[in-house]
Order: sequence, then structure tokens, then C-alpha cells
Amino acid sequence: MTEAQESSGPSLKRRTLITGAAAAALALPAAVRANSAREWQEETDVVVVGGGAAGCVAASTARDAGAQVILCEKAGFLGGTSAKSGGGYWIPNNFDLQARGVADPKEDFLKFTIKYSYPAAYDPQHRTLGVPENTFALIGAYYDHGNAMVEHMASIGALQSAPFPIPTANGVTYYPDYLEHIAENVTPRGRLLVPKRADGVLSAGDELMSQLSQHVQRSGIKVLLDSPVVDIVQDDAGSVIGVVVTSGSGTRAIRARRGVIFCSGGYSQNLDLVRDFQPFPIFGRCALPGCTGDFVRLGARAGARLGNMTGAWRAQCVVEHALEYQSLPMDVFWTIGDSVFVVNKYGQRCFNEKRNYQDRTRQCYVWDATRAEYPNLLTFPIYDRRTAELFAGNYPLPDVPADDACVISADTLEGLAAALDERLAKLASHTGGVRLDASFRENLKESFGRFNRYAREGRDPEFHRGLNPYDVESHQADQIQQAGTQWPPNPYPCPAMHPLLESGPYYTMVLGPGVMDTNGGPVIGPTAAVLDSAGKAIAGLYGAGNCIASPAADAYWGPGATLGPAMTFGYIAGKSAASRRPA
Repeated sequence: MTEAQESSGPSLKRRTLITGAAAAALALPAAVRANSAREWQEETDVVVVGGGAAGCVAASTARDAGAQVILCEKAGFLGGTSAKSGGGYWIPNNFDLQARGVADPKEDFLKFTIKYSYPAAYDPQHRTLGVPENTFALIGAYYDHGNAMVEHMASIGALQSAPFPIPTANGVTYYPDYLEHIAENVTPRGRLLVPKRADGVLSAGDELMSQLSQHVQRSGIKVLLDSPVVDIVQDDAGSVIGVVVTSGSGTRAIRARRGVIFCSGGYSQNLDLVRDFQPFPIFGRCALPGCTGDFVRLGARAGARLGNMTGAWRAQCVVEHALEYQSLPMDVFWTIGDSVFVVNKYGQRCFNEKRNYQDRTRQCYVWDATRAEYPNLLTFPIYDRRTAELFAGNYPLPDVPADDACVISADTLEGLAAALDERLAKLASHTGGVRLDASFRENLKESFGRFNRYAREGRDPEFHRGLNPYDVESHQADQIQQAGTQWPPNPYPCPAMHPLLESGPYYTMVLGPGVMDTNGGPVIGPTAAVLDSAGKAIAGLYGAGNCIASPAADAYWGPGATLGPAMTFGYIAGKSAASRRPA
């Protein structure tokens, strides 16, 4: 336990903060109470906590609605984890779909997203498709307000957006969703939008946050950097009326006359919360170091109901890079190359290597009840010189085939297995002691032979790699082939599969499950108001982004399905807070 500071106001004495996750969720004392305006060191209409995409959209929206806004950012800069993202945002029924006359009906959108996120509950005959009323309303609100958010950001000069077309031999297509082939997804393409620079060039997360943060700074929004919010202040009725902020100049209480909006990131950098709530091992995280679950603790103290606490946006990571970086520069979003397959500790393929990162990573947690282990916890991409050179520089492949200490190479498959097991011995203290099974070498040879046969035939009967559009199109769109190599284009029937060369060298590395960030926390309603344990809105408290319970649960609906809901509920929260009567 740590004893918090006391503020200068007589009734703003801070309570003891319990940092254990279970205590944060179940047994925290009430938040700070205050009644007198003389206790405040500063006042505003709306306080926004967090300066990533959700926070900047919330602040800009509230400011445009006429509210006075203060944005508090824990780090020394705006941008958050959003700035290092791909920068895309997945928006249903967006302006480009409408302009092209592509229908994206709400009823079908709800069926698709709910079936993907809640397959065991999904009932197409039920009024709410089998999910709770609030979940249904949340996903509906996302559909209703996503494009409005995009158009509003453009209208106020905060963010210019464009669709993300993919050139083809016959013109262009649009990036597919991550479960593009099921019947419920009647509009499987075109929901991805990206930031557009002033010169028309499509860009990524750095441009997204450059545009949003510049708009915040020129809009009269007061920005407090290096200023973590350490408490939520409530009145005697439980309404949120302000926050307590610490900075280099000390601790001060800021009154929020209309509301407080949390957009402060997940809890992936809080190892106590990760141990207490994440059901599976996590080796690395992309979120910035400040993503320590502040809203889990503070929201629970304010009476918030917590939800989706076991959830996360998942992707594999290079285990040795995760040991080097607290915040990973990049996750392994794609299995790079075509002459490549992935095996587990038994030398057996364990998933479709070309499916999306969230669903691939979930396969790492398949439990073997007989052996009492996760056989796929660590996986190993097996690739040849062709993939190493032709796809060089696509992370995690280095620019030069073996020019990274994490890359293991050998002239033969037997030698590769021996070198890999030697590397696993060195990593054993970080991986739960995972080593290759005695059957690995023989199984690897068999997997090699089967995969090469599948690649020649263009058909993968084990995992159906290349059967559906995402497999092939993400491979072609997201993996740059190097010019000037000796390797010709793939002549085989499936562009996502090519036989490995019959002679070495061969390469591999150690991959483990990681997260971009968690996506659990206080539950919100369709107006972005935080709900208490009885499902009632906590007056004056709102949330958006990875700090709240994601309505998507464990599904990643499509490219940009983290930022899309985050920005949309930031927009909804900004409107809701700005329109609330002053407290």
C-alpha cells in the first residue's frame, strides 16, 4: 500500500490507495468527496484524461460544442499508443461506402459483430441477438455515430480521412474485414479509413495523432502534460465533479462542471493487474509505459462496474524483443512470406498462418488437458532463403536474413531444430521452461513435406490457408517484396503459399503471445456514461478507448477496430459531457 498525498483543501484529504488488482475491483474505499467551490485550484467544464486518439477526439468534440476543456496527459507528450499504431479506424457505413453506393445495413452489421464477438450467445431470432441490452445498444451506438465522428472531425479541421484502396490488376478493391467470409458480414470491405495528409497521401498513426493533437493545441483546449490524474472527486450524491492531478508543481484539484472523460489506455503495463485478470501468459506489450490501468482503480473507487477484464487486443511478439523493450516497437501482425509455415514445440503446424493477428494469437492458448500445457504457447516460423531475402525488412524479418540476434539459422532442418532448442534453453527462465519435444525433428520434416505439397497444389486441407480473401489480400497488401532479388514472382496456385526450398539455409525465431493493450475496465452505456453495478449511469463520468470494457469482447472486427470504437465513443463522450447541465 502507498499513502497518497493530501491536497490543500480541507475535505480533499486523500484516502489510502490499494494497488492490488482484486482490491481495486472489489474493496476500494469511496472516491474523494468535495462540496465547496473554494476547495478547487482550477475550474473548467470538461476534463479529459488521456491524450491519445480517443482523448483528443473527445476534447475537440466538447470544445467545438462550446465547453471549456482541460486535457490531462500522464506522459510528456500527446499521442499515446495511437501514435505508434497503423493509424486506421474501422467505421461502418462510412462516407466512402455511401458515396460508392455500397450498402452497410445496421441490422446486418449488428448480426456480424455480435456473432463474431459472442458466438455462444448469438441468436438471430432474439430481439438483441442474444446479448445483453447494453451490449446491443453499445454496438448500435458505434454504428450510428462512427461516420458522424469522422465527418465532424473533418468539418472542424481536426482530422482528414480517406478510404484505403488496394490496387489490383482490374482496378482497386478495399481491405477486407477479419472475418470476411461468413454470411452475416454482408459488407466485408471498405470499412477501413486512414488519415490523409494535406498533400493527399494516406498515412498512419503518427499522422493521425499529428492532426488531432495540433487541432487540440490550436482550439483553446488547455493541455496539462506530465499530469497524471490520481483521483476522481464526487459530491455527496455520487456525481463526478472533478479530478485530482499531480505534476511537478504539486497536487491540485480541478473542478469539472459538466463531466470527466477517461481515455487513459488499458492496463497492460501494470503487471499486478495482468497477473490478476489476464487468464493467459503475455510475453510483450505495445502499449506505452503509462498504460497502467488507472481507470480500473479510479473507476472502481467511483462505483463503476468492471467488464471484459480478461480481454485484450492480442498479437504475437518476438519473445527476445519483448525481453528487451518494455513497450514493443512492433508486434508480429503478419506471418511474413509465402515459403513459410509455423510450428509448435512438437514440430506441428497449429493454425492458419495467414489469418489475422488476434485470432492467430488466441490459438496460442489452446489447452492440452492430457499434458496440462499450452502446446502452442511458443511458436516458430520456419522459412527459407527465398522468404528471408524476398520479404526482407517486413517485421520481424531483418533487412539482411540473419542480421538480428533473435533469428536462428542453420543449413539443414536438423541443424535448425538443434539451434532452436539451444535458444529455448537460454530463454527457459522467461518462458516457463518450454523446450522442444523429442518428436520435434521428425514432425518438422513431415510438416515441411506436407506444406510443400499443399503449396504446389494450392490447397491446404489442414488449416485452409489461402481459402478466404483476407489470407491472400493481407499477404499481398501488407508485405513488400524486395526488388532486385533473384526470386521470381510466386507461380503457384495460391499466392499465399510457395514451397520451401529443398536445401538450406533455413531460419526461425521464437514467437509468443503478446498484446497491443488490454481492453477491459469500467462499463459504459451508449452515451459513453460509465455505469455502476446496478447498470445506472454515474453522473458526470464518461469513458472511451482501451480503458473501458470493449463491446467487441475478444473479437477484432477488422483493421482499425481498436481505434474506430475508441474515437467514436470519444466523440459520443465529448458530446454527452458538453451538453450536460453544469454541476
